[in-house]
Amino acid sequence: MIRRDSIFGAVASWPWFRRVGSLLGALVCLSALAACVATKVPNQPATGQAPAPAPFQPAPGPAGPQVKVALLLPLSGGSASLGESLLEAAQLALFDAPDDNIALVVRDTGDSPVGASQAAQDAIRDGARLVLGPVFGASVRAVAPVAQAAGVSVVAFSTDLSVAGPGVYVMGIVPSLQVQRILGYSGRQGLHRVAALLPQSPYGQTVRDALQGAAQHASIQVVHTDFYDPRAIDASAAVGSLGQYISGGSAVDAILVPEGGQRLQGIASQMSSFGVDPTKVRLLGSTLWLGSTPWNGSAIIGNPALVGSWFAAPALDSWQRFQQRFRAAYGADPDARASLAYDATLLAAVLASGSKGPDFSATALTDPAGFSGVDGIFRFKADGTVERGLAIMEVHDGFVDVRDPAPTSFDQALY
Repeated sequence: MIRRDSIFGAVASWPWFRRVGSLLGALVCLSALAACVATKVPNQPATGQAPAPAPFQPAPGPAGPQVKVALLLPLSGGSASLGESLLEAAQLALFDAPDDNIALVVRDTGDSPVGASQAAQDAIRDGARLVLGPVFGASVRAVAPVAQAAGVSVVAFSTDLSVAGPGVYVMGIVPSLQVQRILGYSGRQGLHRVAALLPQSPYGQTVRDALQGAAQHASIQVVHTDFYDPRAIDASAAVGSLGQYISGGSAVDAILVPEGGQRLQGIASQMSSFGVDPTKVRLLGSTLWLGSTPWNGSAIIGNPALVGSWFAAPALDSWQRFQQRFRAAYGADPDARASLAYDATLLAAVLASGSKGPDFSATALTDPAGFSGVDGIFRFKADGTVERGLAIMEVHDGFVDVRDPAPTSFDQALY
């Protein structure tokens, strides 16, 4: 349920999304999706079980003046399936709102920064007052000057913090937040000597930098770091180097492996063969452990070498409810990033519903109380970066469980 400050008007509700700091609420509205067929998604029953997929019904027409919000997605090219999933999530948010006061101006960015820049120009020329998206860092970098010249803020779906800045807000679940959360928790549990296995890539360098900062904050010593070729599934050379380090008598309490899929499976399975005892050295991970679709941990619960491991991720209960609702509406699972589009669309709706009119100002977007959506609480800082409340999950034999819950407000410690 969403609850919002009384300055935004009458009391109402919708699933999941809310302003964190308020007990009074008002629900705002979204209009039919621009350039797409308007359809209505059935409400989820009170039992919490997702309804069976049903044919969509036309949505009612606009009830009043509408605020245009751009939605920039890769709807063509190599990332078209991702763009389609995000578009469907935004559409789901559109129909979860009971009224119609926002029009989404959907534009295709393709796979190129040039396409993203042109899409932003077109949407802003059509009257968009806020930009949601694009997805990739290079595209965000291309869109930023276009939006800034028009005085329009950008809420991007990227995880690349280098593109953040005043008026350009990065909404993704960025690696640095995951590293801070898992190291902070591990330090409090007495794990003070941590090694890392990282890909030799910009992502791996980002994790390494975050690891150094988070370790210092958590009074943790990073005792060993090995890199491997991200183009190869087999990381045995890096695992072997770490195994030799440990077998040589060096104490290691935990190993950070911020990878997923087959590479994570291979690394975990190779650990014991290289002298790393998983019952004595805990593996630490990131949201990549959950896979992409469905985002439920099924890729890791079948590997005994991962039992007892910890990783940082959004709380899965609300995401799984979102997943059920998405599946009921579209007959398929959402991409793991689809919740960003859902939450961003409802964020735009919240800020568009003020008694004095839409407010997409920096003050409104950087409300220190923050917001809570499918992926938990989040808030934007003045420099465009995001803070999020993440949970610590533990892998068991056959399931994944919450070991340390995600904070529900920014009054609680995040890391």
